[in-house]
Amino acid sequence: MKVIEMQVYLVGYRKTDNGEWETSGQTYGNQIDAQAVMNKFDEIEAKIGTYLKNNDLSNSDNNDNFFHIVLEDLRKEYSPTVEMTKEDKEVLLDLKSRATFYFFTQTIKKWQSNRAGLQLPYGNLNEDELMQAWLHPETIKIVDE
Repeated sequence: MKVIEMQVYLVGYRKTDNGEWETSGQTYGNQIDAQAVMNKFDEIEAKIGTYLKNNDLSNSDNNDNFFHIVLEDLRKEYSPTVEMTKEDKEVLLDLKSRATFYFFTQTIKKWQSNRAGLQLPYGNLNEDELMQAWLHPETIKIVDE
């Protein structure tokens, strides 16, 4: 087998016009994904710019608030909390250690189709929320059943 053509996209940024280029360390297989990541950087930059324009950072309290507010906004948007029961989290972590995400979601779908009317695992979480929990278990918040 021979590789004829391979395209890999990187997202880079510079802190100053003459600064060195830095990347997120990720590569993307297509330009659409790379562009989506670049758009996220633009959104973050816009949020920071808005805060700087609307607040006096010469006050040290505002400086502390600035970083807290920006980080909290970013966490909510890009790493939202996923709520589930303790039992659901334990099952997710167990399956994660020995199965694929596809197997996990197929198991849930099969279980749900066989138990109509019963309390379903993972409540009303959609596949994106389950993937978030799968990739970042630290975002899971335990809730009562």
